[in-house]
Amino acid sequence: MSINDKITQHRAFWSGKGPSLLLTPAAKLALYDTKNYGAMYENPRKLWGSEYRRALTAVDWPTDGIATVRPNLGTTFIPTQFGQEVKIIDDQMPWSGAPITPEAILEMRGYYPLEVEVVQKAIEFFDWHAGAGNPDIVAYMPDTQSPLNILQMLRGQDVLCQMADPACEESVTNLLDTCTEAMLCNTFLLKEAIEEPFLEMVHGHGTPQGIYFPQGGIRICEDSATLLSPAMIEKFILPQQQRLASIFGGAFIHFCGYHPKLLELVTASPTTVALDLGNPEMYDTLWVMQQCAAGEVVLYSRLAAELGENWLDYIRRIATMVRETGVRMALVPDVYPSDLDEAAMMLETWHELTLPLATPT
Repeated sequence: MSINDKITQHRAFWSGKGPSLLLTPAAKLALYDTKNYGAMYENPRKLWGSEYRRALTAVDWPTDGIATVRPNLGTTFIPTQFGQEVKIIDDQMPWSGAPITPEAILEMRGYYPLEVEVVQKAIEFFDWHAGAGNPDIVAYMPDTQSPLNILQMLRGQDVLCQMADPACEESVTNLLDTCTEAMLCNTFLLKEAIEEPFLEMVHGHGTPQGIYFPQGGIRICEDSATLLSPAMIEKFILPQQQRLASIFGGAFIHFCGYHPKLLELVTASPTTVALDLGNPEMYDTLWVMQQCAAGEVVLYSRLAAELGENWLDYIRRIATMVRETGVRMALVPDVYPSDLDEAAMMLETWHELTLPLATPT
């Protein structure tokens, strides 16, 4: 199926037509390719080659997923633009360096990142893909994180304590505003580089295949928010999240860790279009689906397999809950087919079991 056919299929899915989506895995790959990562970080051509080889596994494979590549420059992509040191350790993803001062952060307010080295690496990556890539493999955004994730990398753990202090509310909000503006500038700039409309996107979420979002042009990663109280989330997180999401037509939200109240708040937000859980095994799957269905949020996520569960039992169990709750699901399976024929059976079974029931007239 060509990229245009996949996008047509995904548009139908978002409008409530057709079955839910299955991103059938071709192989159990490591989350990231970090072998000789130091050399790849410095050489966008090598970085693109690594991503491209992974994406080829999803081309001509029985899957609803769109083959994807991204400049995998780490969670430090925006923090390093503020002048923070980035630590490159071979065979690991980048680490942020020592905290920088609030003054240094605020001085960056209103900057335009085009000439920043790490941004130029991303653009060179996109140029390589445009010139040499398979047209059915889509390049998408680097990891821009979220305002709080960026701020915590820049300032360290102290910022979390300051968020609990009413005397620091204004200063913390100013710092978060600065990080939000950096996300805005980067998103506009990089979307232009890949000629992606501002109100939509393709996103692979770090994997070799992803989905098309016809309504929602930004991903926001809220890992740090899992360390906050519900009141702090409502005061500091949702306003910044909704500001970003409203500009880009909606947001795909991800977070790792266990925080049921954060999940409730995110799925109830009118600007959330999709949710991914980094640790789905921590949650009751049926409850998660119910929250997403109630908020009309697509659950685009990995879901954990039960001990000893084979692919057929797994697909049947998840599909039964999809039908029961009415959630729209883009499933990243936690089980793996043994060959192409089994992958085709997985996809066919999933489609049959998640096809919406006809509404009586």
